[in-house]
Amino acid sequence: MSYSKKNDFKNKSIIIIAPIPELAKNFKNILVIADKYNIPVIPMDNSFIYKGATLSYSPDFYNIGKQTALIISAILNGVDINLIPYQQPQEISLYINNYRIKKYNLQINPLCNLLSEKVVNEEK
Repeated sequence: MSYSKKNDFKNKSIIIIAPIPELAKNFKNILVIADKYNIPVIPMDNSFIYKGATLSYSPDFYNIGKQTALIISAILNGVDINLIPYQQPQEISLYINNYRIKKYNLQINPLCNLLSEKVVNEEK
């Protein structure tokens, strides 16, 4: 399949960025391609919303650090590691970049803006 027109990708593709250092390092290059073909970029790290990602729904790594510190503190205070239950992130946040949503001609439910932790409205 060949993509010759700018909008051939529209509503057909997304780019999901895993939290891998090489992808983070090349985020600007990924964004150039995304902009060229109007492909939404969805990273697994909310901080990328400030660098031009379209939207992100992920845990806050600072809060994960605090949650981990509580587990480590319990272990250091003598709690048997086998008694500590598996934990998932306690908080997951939605971040939306309305500038990119409009630029890519995407539509989202207006309720998403109300429910999101952060909404960015300018180009980054």
